[in-house]
Order: sequence, then C-alpha cells, then structure tokens
Amino acid sequence: MNVQLVKRRKARLAVILLSILTACNYHNYTTPTLLPVFEPQPDFILDAQPAPMSEIGLDWYEADLMSEFGLDSYEGGRPVYKVGHRYNVCILLDVSPLLQAGDQFVTCQQVIERTSLSINGLKITPEFDPYWSHPEILYLYPQLGPDTKAGAPYWLCWPIELQVGIHQATFQFQQTNGNHVSYTWSFNITPHK
Repeated sequence: MNVQLVKRRKARLAVILLSILTACNYHNYTTPTLLPVFEPQPDFILDAQPAPMSEIGLDWYEADLMSEFGLDSYEGGRPVYKVGHRYNVCILLDVSPLLQAGDQFVTCQQVIERTSLSINGLKITPEFDPYWSHPEILYLYPQLGPDTKAGAPYWLCWPIELQVGIHQATFQFQQTNGNHVSYTWSFNITPHK
C-alpha cells in the first residue's frame, strides 16, 4: 500500500477521533455545576460534615436530636444522619499522616491548637463537641522517634449559624515544622429537604 495513502488515512482517523472526543467533552464544559469542585478528600480527613458536595436542609443543619435517640455520647462516628448537625461544621481528623518527629497529640486540646477552620472566608472559633467520647487509644510511632505518639482520630467541630446557600469550608493544620496542610470543600444548605 502507498505510504502517502496510509498517512492520509491515519490523519483522517486522528481528526475523527479528536472530533468525537471533543463532542463527548463538550457536554462536560457546558453543564453548569451547583457546587464548586475542590480537591479530593486527603488521607488525614476521615470524614467532613456537612459532607463535601452535599445538600442538606436548614432544619437538619440546625437539628439536635441526640436526646430523642437516647444517646448521651458517640465514639468513632458522628451520626449526623440520625441526630442532625447542631449548627456545626466538623471533621474527623487522623493526625497520623501529619505527624513529625517528637509530636505528641494525645489530647483534643493539643490537636485543636494546631487547627483552624474558615467558612466563607471567616475564621471560626472551635468548640469541643460535648457528645464526643474519644476512645482512649494511644499509638506510638517509633519510626518517627521514641517520643512521637498520637491518639485515635479526633472529631473537631466549629459551631456557626449558616443561612441557605452554598458554603465553602477550609480546614488547616499546622505541622511542627511550620508547614500548613489544608482541605477545602463546599456544601449547600437548602430551605427544605
């Protein structure tokens, strides 16, 4: 077969494939998205509430149904799907990926001192969740040094009254060496749901 003919066929095939790919991707570029898309959830964030890219009703964001479920505490998971958010934005933080030599994050207070949360650009003051029962588990990290230890994951909550609309949360953790790691996500509070 003629070399020129083969090259022309390959060129036509490439143009056809590019046209198909462009047509397939065209829909993605023109479809409006309700919530901004941010980075995937990092390994040090085990859970975020309200959940990234979620829609929750204002009533559920304000709800506190702990006593109605006969719960006086919870450990391991914050059951917002059962009891509401109590006006809180919370994360479940696993400090182990953030540890550096000599770190000792044994209490919630030691962890909270290294964190910050901003909602819609406004820095929020943390508050201990009175329902959270932290498991008394301590992990040692000899690979980072004999003095390096941390507790099990920590629920950290920041109370804030929010209105209906899209909200952006940015969590930040300051490591011992001064580096800051962060995670940003959005959620939508709707009038009803």
